Amino acid sequence: MFYIGQSNDIKRRFKEHIYKTYEQSGIPFDGYITEKGKDAFTYEVLEECPIEKLNEREYYWIQKLNATESGNKFEGGLTDLVGEHNPRAKLTEKDVIDIRTAYNNHQKQKEVYEKYKDIISFGYFQNIWQGRSWGHIMPEVYTEENKKYYIYQNSLGGKGAKAKFSDEEVILIRKRYVRESAKEIYEDYKDRVKYPTFQQLLWGRTYSHLPIYKKKECKWINV
Repeated sequence: MFYIGQSNDIKRRFKEHIYKTYEQSGIPFDGYITEKGKDAFTYEVLEECPIEKLNEREYYWIQKLNATESGNKFEGGLTDLVGEHNPRAKLTEKDVIDIRTAYNNHQKQKEVYEKYKDIISFGYFQNIWQGRSWGHIMPEVYTEENKKYYIYQNSLGGKGAKAKFSDEEVILIRKRYVRESAKEIYEDYKDRVKYPTFQQLLWGRTYSHLPIYKKKECKWINV
């Protein structure tokens, strides 16, 4: 029982197989991992090649090892139908090129997302923005310099390039926390972030430069 795939980051890709169910990914092999447990499987590199050759070489190995009889769904592999040619694709390659160009130009993530918010979820967008999907398009933009830039910007709270909320929004949310529960407030923001992320914001583990309301102590803390 095995599966052949491709990636420009094989450790990350293997983790994705481990933590996604068949219902989430549509890949039968992910269902096998869910059923038997991750410790029942190992991964190995069959071949290293340039990114532009990944589709060709994946197809070769799937045919050579008859992988569709084991864990691959398509004869060319699920990723043989890469990008906009995949029937589940929600964006075109031009869309992804525009997103990667915006990333390289240090545009704000949430401003770029505005263009696509009626098409894809923010989580889907983040996977593209951070290079976790559509890896064959402009991988060269993920330089150490760019990564460090966004890490720094993220440390700036609402002024950062990756900020999901402005400082003003965070202050408003924390003021509501005086009289409302976290879950009540979250209902107004659930389309923007996941609940654990919202809790971090509310409790001051992010946007820590802003006043924080300690609900158990019924007091504000200024940092």
